[in-house]
Amino acid sequence: MKTRPLISLGIVGLMAFVIGLVTASYLGTTDRSHATAKIKGDNGEQQTMVLDDNKDLSLNTFRLVAEQQKPVVVNISTKKVFKGRSSNFMYQPQGRGQNLFDDFFGPDFFGLPFFQERDFTQQNLGSGVIVDADGYILTNNHVIDGADEIEIQLLNDEKKYTATVVGTDPKTDLALLKIEAKDLKVAQLGDSDTLHVGDWVLAIGNPFGWSHTVTVGVVSALHRPLQLGPYDGYIQTDARINPGNSGGPL
Repeated sequence: MKTRPLISLGIVGLMAFVIGLVTASYLGTTDRSHATAKIKGDNGEQQTMVLDDNKDLSLNTFRLVAEQQKPVVVNISTKKVFKGRSSNFMYQPQGRGQNLFDDFFGPDFFGLPFFQERDFTQQNLGSGVIVDADGYILTNNHVIDGADEIEIQLLNDEKKYTATVVGTDPKTDLALLKIEAKDLKVAQLGDSDTLHVGDWVLAIGNPFGWSHTVTVGVVSALHRPLQLGPYDGYIQTDARINPGNSGGPL
């Protein structure tokens, strides 16, 4: 009976921390009376869009928010090298159990070296969000935990940046990275105190470096106690967090 709530709550991580101020403003969750922006219409022409607290969402609202926030959401690729044992017919990483023959007869059964030690590379993908124009990126700690190499891919930029870890906080599952870049577009952080249950939210990710994904949901609950550490009061949302979107903004 506890599985569904834990799955729903488990997606919050960074999502509970990074709330797009533009998103909140345009979706009516702050005190801002109105907002004006230009977007490309279906015919490719620039259109002016005005939203205010008394105006219903239009078909372009979510598109407007997504187009504004996508440039600050990056792809994170990590590599981790670990020792393992391989043979011509089976591979078992250390710490995950041994081959049946090795358990009974040892690695050199009948003097034949069935297994050899070698290095294996594990690759993971995730997302992150730019929080400073000088190249500081916020993501989930589990995205980069134990990584030997971290690469960042920006929107519409074929270059891959090597990232260094500035700091981590496993208790809140947050990590701060740094790349050598300047004048980057920065996410506008919102105020979670202005949120209400039922407010619209968007979750944006850049999971595989192909493009971005956007999912829509609402704030399901506030101040959720996960009881996983000294910090509590998380935001719960039903916006779907797809594989590789960990570390992206809400």
